[in-house]
Amino acid sequence: MADIAPDLLHLVPDRPAPKGKPDEPSPADLVAVVRDWLHQHGPALPDLLALRAAAAATPGQRMAAADFMDDARGEYVISAHTFASVICKGWNAGAVAAALRDAGHLIHEAGRMTRTRRMPGGGMAKFYTVRAALLS
Repeated sequence: MADIAPDLLHLVPDRPAPKGKPDEPSPADLVAVVRDWLHQHGPALPDLLALRAAAAATPGQRMAAADFMDDARGEYVISAHTFASVICKGWNAGAVAAALRDAGHLIHEAGRMTRTRRMPGGGMAKFYTVRAALLS
């Protein structure tokens, strides 16, 4: 048996490759995508109070979904378009949102990654709500 074993090794399959793609980003990398964007663009986002004042100045006009900071709650409120097309550009937005949720940085509704919020001046929209504590 010992004499023929080396000749039979070619019959044993190689160890299977690990599951998942080796080039997939880690959850920490996905959270960093949002953190970096907020560090760069967060200070320029209008405050909710400023948006409410603008909505009050133009009664009857509905605002489109916008990105803003809710200082009273300590939250960044980011439209689904900005989250997917601008922040997660090139990344899977669902995976980024899941990484934020799992790290405790995403405020969401049960079964969804987004939250439905009333826009200043009227309409309802779905937003990604990220805790400002992500930046600390």
